[in-house]
Amino acid sequence: MAANVQNYHGASATISQGLPSRHMKSDFQIRFTAGLLILLTTAAVVLGVINFQKERSFQAPYDGIWCVEQDGKLIVARIDPYGPGAKNGIQVGDQITAINHREVKNAAAMVRLLYATGANFKATYTVVRQSVPV
Repeated sequence: MAANVQNYHGASATISQGLPSRHMKSDFQIRFTAGLLILLTTAAVVLGVINFQKERSFQAPYDGIWCVEQDGKLIVARIDPYGPGAKNGIQVGDQITAINHREVKNAAAMVRLLYATGANFKATYTVVRQSVPV
């Protein structure tokens, strides 16, 4: 189905009817892609803002104790003098054997137990000082 159309100069042109031109398909693809990119960018920005808000409100557990692993034992190497560990009597050189009655063999296990306990909850430490359980 094509129609012959004459312009005012007398030249005729054939116009196809009912079928979109390749230019129209290309234009639609560009607009669709741009719209999709705008939508995805907006979603990424919104999720980023939510992530920053959650990260700001997250409170990591802190006991004020820095430990090192020596001969398969977890030894307190440094203490924050104003931290919870110092306020509860833990000293440099103490060996931490358990947290909340669960055995601690290395620093990774200690961090896991502290995060499992949570920042706002009490953690009970089992400490050995000079070969004597305290």
